[in-house]
Amino acid sequence: MTNKIDIMVNNEFIDLDEATIRLERINPFFVTEVYQGDYSFPFTVPATDKNLRIFGFINYLAVGARNIHFDAYLRLYGAPRSKTKLIVTKGRKGSLSIILTSGIKSMKCAELKLADLPLGKDIHMGETTQDVVNFASGASRQENWWVLGVTFVPFKQADFYEGKNNDFNGVVNQMNSTNGDVLCENSAINGNPHCLVPFLFLFYVLNQIFKYEGLYPSGSFWLHNEYNKLLLYNNYSLDGGIDRGSTKAMLYSITNNNFQVTNSRVLFLTGHQGAYDNTGYWYNSGAPGSFYVINKIGTHYINVELQGKVGGSNTPGEASDQFPTFHLELNFIPVATLTFDNFPMTPTIQTKFLSYEFVATPADIGKPLTLVYFWGPDAAAVPHVSLQPGSYITIDVDYATNSLTNTLQYKNHVADMTVSEFLAEVKKLGVMFDFDYQNSGVKLDAVNDLVDSSTIHNWSEKVTPDYEISFEDSGKGIVMSYEFPEQENTNLTLPVDQFKGNVKFLPAPAKVDDWAIAIDTNEIHVVGKNTLTQKNEWQVKGYNYRPYRIGKGETELTCKLAPMQMCIATNAKGTPDENAALMPLAFGKGSSPMFGIGITPTPFRLVFYRGRNRLPDLANKGGIYILASTGLYGINGNQVGNTSFHLDNQTGILRKTGERLYKSINASEVVEKDIYLNAVDVLTLKSFIKVSFDYNLFLLKSISITISKKITKATAYFLKL
Repeated sequence: MTNKIDIMVNNEFIDLDEATIRLERINPFFVTEVYQGDYSFPFTVPATDKNLRIFGFINYLAVGARNIHFDAYLRLYGAPRSKTKLIVTKGRKGSLSIILTSGIKSMKCAELKLADLPLGKDIHMGETTQDVVNFASGASRQENWWVLGVTFVPFKQADFYEGKNNDFNGVVNQMNSTNGDVLCENSAINGNPHCLVPFLFLFYVLNQIFKYEGLYPSGSFWLHNEYNKLLLYNNYSLDGGIDRGSTKAMLYSITNNNFQVTNSRVLFLTGHQGAYDNTGYWYNSGAPGSFYVINKIGTHYINVELQGKVGGSNTPGEASDQFPTFHLELNFIPVATLTFDNFPMTPTIQTKFLSYEFVATPADIGKPLTLVYFWGPDAAAVPHVSLQPGSYITIDVDYATNSLTNTLQYKNHVADMTVSEFLAEVKKLGVMFDFDYQNSGVKLDAVNDLVDSSTIHNWSEKVTPDYEISFEDSGKGIVMSYEFPEQENTNLTLPVDQFKGNVKFLPAPAKVDDWAIAIDTNEIHVVGKNTLTQKNEWQVKGYNYRPYRIGKGETELTCKLAPMQMCIATNAKGTPDENAALMPLAFGKGSSPMFGIGITPTPFRLVFYRGRNRLPDLANKGGIYILASTGLYGINGNQVGNTSFHLDNQTGILRKTGERLYKSINASEVVEKDIYLNAVDVLTLKSFIKVSFDYNLFLLKSISITISKKITKATAYFLKL
């Protein structure tokens, strides 16, 4: 005989008492802080031997790591099973308390930090500084999130290094405006003016979350060809470690008894070679001035690894043959010595290491460095051993040029928040998550698309005649806004009762500090004095992100996924006109352990990837570079997108994804109805559906269903459309 209620876990039906299950379906967009839409109230199952085995003896005190999330199937009155998630919330000696859920909180990774997710294998970007720069240049042109998941876009963050890197010019991921390549200084004498910081695509992070859960995303939001270009700001630089340079500075090997540079990992070391054989015992890396080491005062390091494979016509017992010695000189000052142990007759490989620390004074800045290698027991002896092929020296020097790590780790470039917190904020962008564990899918739909959906469920035969209408929420409205840090609030929420006009026809400025909002670009313009012409003129000072109010605005919808501000900043290596580039603006210090500023929490910010800014038929301000922006227009006035982050016009993403629902909530009343559902209805019911009855259209707001020996009459609340 089929039970009224069956729950299967790990291919076994769990033991149930005469269980009464209360299921809730809540449309999360009627309660802005609700994470998930589908869940049951807790109910109790007996702690039988079978249940304890299925749930891993979860209520035993001796159990260490407990798994509380399980895949489950719910079957009602013999109706086809529906896949869901089961969470054990409490364990007692004789019973377990469980809930069924299919929303955000049902995910195994819900409480994991984003950085603890398997976000992807680390990317090895190459061996040299130039390799890393080339990778960044290539990645910056990759606009598809599914290829690498990261890109590099120029943005200004003047305080990134908190004043501890005087070479930094304030622009991160700066690009050569003549060819669009990422800039990074490779000449040895220069300092570290450039900084590389990758941005992850929002969709890449979402996809890794769903991949972890075994879910395949789809839906109108997911398939939108502009929303998939959203980037997550982060502030973690790819600066190298304490050696401030390449991971391996020089790699020498012995071939035919000659030292040869076989793999130089800094571009300015070329053509250095010397000789070592039975008649010579010294090697000089090159004339003074071969390369520079020091550009800053303070502590510097040299690390040496020598692998020696020694052989030759030495005579056993001759002390002078037994102990080859390696000397390192810095500017002809001996700083370190390596002595090999006694070698046998047959060639044997031995490895030696040394690390030398020295303190540079102002007089050392820019000095040429020469490394000298001495071989032999002492300068007076002629050794009868030689370094054989297979020997090599690796010298890792503390450089003052750009020092970049050659490994990109995704975990360093995401915000410090849990998966459920992250998805809750994405939901506020007007995104409905519909988890379908039955088919291993998750739909991400824009709420407006669901409101406008042509899929309508006829419930005329399911509802009772009686109803009750509530008017108390009608007209209360909603106010949409972004959450900006205090330091960014300047000029972001200017009052609405100021002049608005087309940017090309702003009125002649009357006095300094007059301001206006250009209605076509949504930019804030302030009158200031041009330092060259000494004339008053309109100058762009930012974007207007004034909150958008529907009705009285009594319900607040505040997005932590706020847009970055925009600014005009200097590009490089182009004409003066090309140097003026539109780019995102960030505030505060970044994260660079190398420069001693530690790890700074990453603000939760978004910006659109817009691709290459290149307009050969126009003035081409900004030159060629990768543009990221929150508005619709580039620096040349050309339209670069159809969606913005503005709140006071229809191009804004929050307006595009959710405004029609919020207007319906404000303008309509809530209807309470009793309804009769069968088992199939209950198992297939979604929290966001459009229904018809009594010749009207409604959105389901919430429904409460009690299931025991039978499915009782449910109480549902609907929003009239």
